[in-house]
Amino acid sequence: TLVKVQVLDEFTDAFHDLKDSTGAVLPTARVVMRIPQSDQQQGQIGEFSVKYSRLIRHWNGSTWDAPAASDNPADIFCDILQGKHNKFPAPDARLDLDKILIWWQYCSDKGLKFNKVFDEEMTPLEALRQVCILGRARFCLADGKYSVTIDQEQTVVVQHFTPRNSWGFHWKSTNGKTADLLKVRFIDPLVNYQQNERFVFNDGYTLENYQDTESIDLAGCIDKDLAWIYGRLVLAANKARRRVYQWYADHEAIVCRQGDLIVVTNPLIGSGLGQGRITSLVTNGGGDITGLTIDARVPQELSKSYRVRIRQADGSSYSGAVNSLVEGRTKALTLTTPILAATAVKPVVGDLLLYGEDPESREMLVTNLEWAEDMTCQITAVDHAPGIYTADTGTIPAFTS
Repeated sequence: TLVKVQVLDEFTDAFHDLKDSTGAVLPTARVVMRIPQSDQQQGQIGEFSVKYSRLIRHWNGSTWDAPAASDNPADIFCDILQGKHNKFPAPDARLDLDKILIWWQYCSDKGLKFNKVFDEEMTPLEALRQVCILGRARFCLADGKYSVTIDQEQTVVVQHFTPRNSWGFHWKSTNGKTADLLKVRFIDPLVNYQQNERFVFNDGYTLENYQDTESIDLAGCIDKDLAWIYGRLVLAANKARRRVYQWYADHEAIVCRQGDLIVVTNPLIGSGLGQGRITSLVTNGGGDITGLTIDARVPQELSKSYRVRIRQADGSSYSGAVNSLVEGRTKALTLTTPILAATAVKPVVGDLLLYGEDPESREMLVTNLEWAEDMTCQITAVDHAPGIYTADTGTIPAFTS
């Protein structure tokens, strides 16, 4: 509901006009108050609170041009970039509306909401990042457009990194104990929109046995259940994503964006046993690929199982098991299951190959890409850890304010 407010001049000591980015005064609204004078109320009103919603551009199922009250993070994301308060509103051509629409539906399906009065000074980027946190996404630029990457389980491998196409690999880890109890601070409508705390326990802990605690502020959250869900995801991420990885690459990093799933083989993290380029393919009479040879020797033991992952010419990823036929080191690998001749995209000579025990590589999510003038890129990533996304399942505990 849009609540309009007008204050009559003869009863007002001071009034600050609402103005848009051009300096024009926005239309004011009106509210009528009839207050009988009594022993409890005389003279000025000390405080007057209004609960309201602002009409913003909203996706209604077929168009973005339908003003409505909305707390969907995707709608608010667009409004920050295009609303009247923005001195330089972005045109539609600067927004990745296709991806934002996918995010809008994701937020709708998950019941994700953002409700905040931006009453402090901050940049649009800071505001966008606050909105993205509650929408389980990250702000990014995609082909020069404002976009997001949704923080959810990924299934498509976008790029493969090994010492063959990267360098300067290093990582740092947080080794401290994850908190037993996370106190999530949010704005609670049940206590007159004052700050409240939601207790979110780590697995195995209750009020009777917890010791270590941490606290976080969840800007824009007014839902006790969403506060619990977010807290569970934070606790899971703190346990499963202790490591932050960084390395350098050249043009190989161009296909990567924040949030993309990549695979990494590197001896510094005990991931994989080797890598190389395919030098030849072995086929049977029907044209099926039964084996291949690479340009580097890799270890094998007859008692162990091994796998390969191959980056194919179109960027797709092939993963399959290989037979253990050698006790020692070898360049020749035999596929446990042949790649059929009718397969649309198959490995070819020159493809990059990752080799190791299962798993042959480590799955990671790209969190940052920092390009230098010489077209080298510093890549930052964390473990994929898809189990994080099930941490908020189950019955939400009762909440007592």
